[in-house]
Amino acid sequence: MSFVARVALRWSDMDALGHINNSEYLRYLEQARIEFLSEAAAAGVPREAGLLVARHEVDYRKPMPYQREPVEVPTWIDRIGTTSFTFGHEVIGGEVVYARARTVIVCIDDEGRPTPVPTTMRKYLEQFAR
Repeated sequence: MSFVARVALRWSDMDALGHINNSEYLRYLEQARIEFLSEAAAAGVPREAGLLVARHEVDYRKPMPYQREPVEVPTWIDRIGTTSFTFGHEVIGGEVVYARARTVIVCIDDEGRPTPVPTTMRKYLEQFAR
């Protein structure tokens, strides 16, 4: 199962070459993660650990032109480890997959040290595992 966020593009997201700048894709992925985690909170998953982005991998497949319609960012869970989990993402406009990405999130305690993925969070994430 995937969670799908719809993210609006901004005119200022374009670069001098007339397509969406590669750095803006990270903002789209961030928005999808925020919405995913907001849904987790709404479903009753308590915040028991801090979450820290540890790594991004992005494969840019095709330059994306500006479009008025929001892009879709399907988001799922690629992996759940002891102290981290990995989001999988795509950025889709119309029928075109413009990027595929992975984001590693590490759970941290109040002092910034890695801590195990909380049980309630793990159970929620498992619903979105591919």
